[in-house]
Amino acid sequence: MALALKDRIKESSTTTGTGAYSLNGAETGFETFSNIGNGNTTYYCCTDGTNFEIGIGTYASSGNTLTRTTILQSSNSDAAFSWVGGVRVLFCTYPAQKSVFLDASNNMPIANNVTIGGTLGVTGVATFTAVPIFPNNTIETADIQADAVTGAKIPDNAINSEHYTDGSIDLAHMSVNSIDSDQYVDASIDTAHIGNLQITTALIAADAVNGDKIADNAIDSEHYTDGSIDTAHIADSQITVAKMAANSIDSDQYVDASIDTAHIANLQITTGLIAADAITAAKIADDVINSEHYAAGSIDNEHLADDAVGADELAANAVVTASIVDANVTLAKIANQAANTVLVRDANSSGVVSAKALTTTQILIGDGTGFTAAALSGDATMTNGGVVTIANNAVTLAKLAGIARGKFIVGDASGNPSVIGPGTNGQILTSDGTDIAFATSSAASLDDATALAIALG
Repeated sequence: MALALKDRIKESSTTTGTGAYSLNGAETGFETFSNIGNGNTTYYCCTDGTNFEIGIGTYASSGNTLTRTTILQSSNSDAAFSWVGGVRVLFCTYPAQKSVFLDASNNMPIANNVTIGGTLGVTGVATFTAVPIFPNNTIETADIQADAVTGAKIPDNAINSEHYTDGSIDLAHMSVNSIDSDQYVDASIDTAHIGNLQITTALIAADAVNGDKIADNAIDSEHYTDGSIDTAHIADSQITVAKMAANSIDSDQYVDASIDTAHIANLQITTGLIAADAITAAKIADDVINSEHYAAGSIDNEHLADDAVGADELAANAVVTASIVDANVTLAKIANQAANTVLVRDANSSGVVSAKALTTTQILIGDGTGFTAAALSGDATMTNGGVVTIANNAVTLAKLAGIARGKFIVGDASGNPSVIGPGTNGQILTSDGTDIAFATSSAASLDDATALAIALG
């Protein structure tokens, strides 16, 4: 990022508030802020003709904006001005506060410090009164005040061994962890230089501690790693019972198949020691398994021999409806009954099946709660063959179903009762010798020997 100034840069903006200026394009005859370069800063002035703001802004090509980096002067007490609606102009300018100018004598007075990057070219005579300027290599030791050369004046890595006087570097001048193996003369560190208990495991080379370095009786149980003593380290016949800790022998120490009956104490084989499915039929003595050894519900059909369950093995009321296969109760399974009886389920006997005896010509009559054996009586009789007979003169007018007014019953061609009539006004019953019907009267239909007066309504 660099400070850049360009001529004839002027754009409009409608930005409101105090945020970055959005640039709307160059005014007629001017150029855009894009000439400043992306990421560079420049001096700017923004005004709407009444209010103004002067400062340093940073141009961003992304979004075409100018961010207010520093406010130098404004009509808002030199703070960022909060713009409201309307259009204002933004242009590149050189603020008076930042100007360097010549006085009436063509001299350039400088009120503040000036930082010059690169080479300063001067035409004519330049007079500097504030700080003397020395040519290269002209400043000698006598020109430098005591203690004037501080650490800040010395470049990194500029001091080497020729600048130190002998014995001038003591502990105070050495940083922590600054001396490594490169600074030690070979074999220069002896016992006197090593503090007590300072030789740790990491400082001892592999295989450096041999038998000569170990004091007699110095190695005890804490110095052995687990599993480090093998057969080669133990003399023959040296491990006695007293040398073995309780619970120290496990399955790894036993030879396969080396434990026989003599080694096992009575009653020491527990459930946990028996492998799953290890007890076969050959291991079980005859007649030793009884009811206490069976788990509830463990005996199913495949464990029962054919015809093994008899009447004695069934508990009272053990056979329920769900135990009988559908359609498997035959007549042979039903107890014999008296002659001429039927089995019914009677509500009067709490739903129990009972036998009802029937005599000649009796039938079962139900009343919704039970059945009664009864014979037909009254005007109807029934034979043992099931024929029902109605007594003569037993069917009265009251037994006949009602018919429409004016109609009457006659026999039809099939000999079945049929309803006809009542005909229309003025009609009379006529017969053709086979059937009768209503017809309209006429002189032609009357016998000439009959004198009949008919009043037609």
